[in-house]
Amino acid sequence: MNKIINGKKYDTTTAKKIEIIGDENINNFSNYSETLYQKKNGEFLLYKTGGAFSCMRVQLSYNSSTGSSQIKVLSVEEAKNWLSKNADAEKYEEIFGVVDE
Repeated sequence: MNKIINGKKYDTTTAKKIEIIGDENINNFSNYSETLYQKKNGEFLLYKTGGAFSCMRVQLSYNSSTGSSQIKVLSVEEAKNWLSKNADAEKYEEIFGVVDE
């Protein structure tokens, strides 16, 4: 997915995938996943996607919905917070450096 946000392009196909949580199975209507990416310039983006029965659903009509996806730009602090909640310490330190005990 790629999107222009505030005049900048964010593209999940060219950014480095750091960590993913959730179900990536696109054939599951209840699927939901979040993937943290980092652009070559250091910026972070969070790609969220889900099926028609997930929190990402979009209501089309009274009894019809579909899944959706979105890209959210994260600050360094937001990326640190997301990664500390969703990855192990090794992955966090690989991206942000060693943390004191």
